[in-house]
Amino acid sequence: TAPTSNGSKVTVSVSPAKSNMTTANGDNTLVVKDQPAGKMVVVDSINLNQSAWIAIHEDKNGKLGVIYGARLFNSESKGGEVILLRATQPGMKYYAMLHNENGDRVFDFKQDLPLNDETGDPIMTSFMTTR
Repeated sequence: TAPTSNGSKVTVSVSPAKSNMTTANGDNTLVVKDQPAGKMVVVDSINLNQSAWIAIHEDKNGKLGVIYGARLFNSESKGGEVILLRATQPGMKYYAMLHNENGDRVFDFKQDLPLNDETGDPIMTSFMTTR
């Protein structure tokens, strides 16, 4: 489950996007490129050493905001789509972030914590939306 703009919680699915790349823990990579605004985010490329969630966050004044959607990817996944609960808006910045899977296969941002790189920073990348 993830918080929505109206405060309710829902189970969500996440997918791929276009542009930047972040690497962590040696094997985990995430590439999401700039893409058209809408109800889906395309993950161009991922490499995971374990099953993990990709959550799409809005940008709130340079910080992580509300989660728009999340999807569980297994270690064999190479890319995909994250279906969003709320459409992204043109000309805005968003973040794709890797989250651990706690074993129940249901996304809960309070239990499925961000995956960190070797320096302890969350594995994430930003992307912009176009028209």
